[in-house]
Formats: sequence, structure tokens, C-alpha cells
Amino acid sequence: MLPEDDFAKYETLRQAGADAARTYAHGVADGLDPIARIRMIRGVYGLSLREAKEIKGQVEYGLSLDQLQAELVEPLKQAWELSEEEKED
Repeated sequence: MLPEDDFAKYETLRQAGADAARTYAHGVADGLDPIARIRMIRGVYGLSLREAKEIKGQVEYGLSLDQLQAELVEPLKQAWELSEEEKED
């Protein structure tokens, strides 16, 4: 954690048995910005960036990171293929 971060409230939630998703949701409700929420659950739960992003996706979108990425990648892939086809014409 960065020195200016004060995530004591969230550490207390973890100690009381709250999982990372519930604690992340508290961060959302408390108005933490998205970067602070990622830093918070990484620091409090010792998560990797990928694990923290997985929690973010579950809480905010109800999807796993893989599902979120698939929803983003497929339309981009299709757009890329269309642009490549247009270049050939």
C-alpha cells in the first residue's frame, strides 16, 4: 500500500471474515475511486493485479475477468477484420 492509503476500515472487514468481493463492494459504496479500490483489495487481501481485476468484474459487472475480456475482444476483433477487408477492396 502507498503511505497515504488508509484502508484500516477494510482491514477490519477482512478480519471480521468479509471476502474480497464484499470488501470491494464496501469500497464502491464508500466512494473510493476505481484505482483506490484495486489498491485497497490488493493491499488488504494480498491479491495480484489479475485477481483484483477479477473481483472488480464480479462486483461491478457480475462477470469474470475472462468473460469481460471476451465481451471486449470479440467486437474489437470483428471491427479489425472489417477494416482489413475494407483495405483489400
